[in-house]
Amino acid sequence: MLEGKELDLPVAFDWESWSHFQKYKMSIVDINNLFYEFAGIMDENGYSTILYASKYYLEIIWEPAGYDVWLAHYVKETSYEGDYTMWQTGSIGRIDGCDEDVDTDILFKSRYPHLFGGG
Repeated sequence: MLEGKELDLPVAFDWESWSHFQKYKMSIVDINNLFYEFAGIMDENGYSTILYASKYYLEIIWEPAGYDVWLAHYVKETSYEGDYTMWQTGSIGRIDGCDEDVDTDILFKSRYPHLFGGG
């Protein structure tokens, strides 16, 4: 689906199926290896990867090993101590032209200066 597409941001890996994690008897190593496999396929095809996860799972499951992190933590000030490139601060934002709630995120300029007219 992405072949030939130029993207401004990395492709997100978002594991939401935690019930399947135990159902298939996956270990923490297995789930991290699945992420690395996904990231490797993206790299081979010229795309970067970002790991999307909540603060809780970033602290107990994920080992992003140098990959960008998109932190989901719905607070005004996060206590997450790891590195992150984007921060999802909530899910009840509003924008003109959209009748439903939208996620609110912060993208840090230092990581993607080209999106802000630099680099």
